[in-house]
Amino acid sequence: MSRIELLTENFRSVRRYTNMVIDGISPDDWFRVPDACPTHIAWQIGHITIGNYGLALAIPRGDRPDDVELVPLSFREQFARGSTPDADPTAYPSIELITSTFNRVHDQILAELPTFTDELLDDSPPLEHPMFSTKFGSLLWSIQHGYTHAGQISLLYRLNGGTPRF
Repeated sequence: MSRIELLTENFRSVRRYTNMVIDGISPDDWFRVPDACPTHIAWQIGHITIGNYGLALAIPRGDRPDDVELVPLSFREQFARGSTPDADPTAYPSIELITSTFNRVHDQILAELPTFTDELLDDSPPLEHPMFSTKFGSLLWSIQHGYTHAGQISLLYRLNGGTPRF
């Protein structure tokens, strides 16, 4: 199996897992912040989206002018690392826009992965990161990052009164 095939399989796997976690969660729970918890499900999904965009698209192939159509700048600011989740749903795009952006970025990753060469995968990223030293590592970290936040979504669901999903 090539590295691109491995990445593709794993991007699909983390998406299946995340979809299983969020499937059937009430829209009322997407912005609910449990006691003593600093985040909510909507922020987690938006953050996974921004992480996937940055780690799996922007770092490997660079930002492109038309990426603002893929992920609007305001969306990036709301969900970027270091942003502060707000329990007010009116401070965010709709759940539909959050999930459609989530899906659009995933689809773009799957569309572009086959164009990434071994040379590109072995290149150093344009910035230092404690979790990877190559663009291939950035792509792998994107998958791991997605699983981490899917786990947080599962915990948020439970803290909001949901029963175990699996």
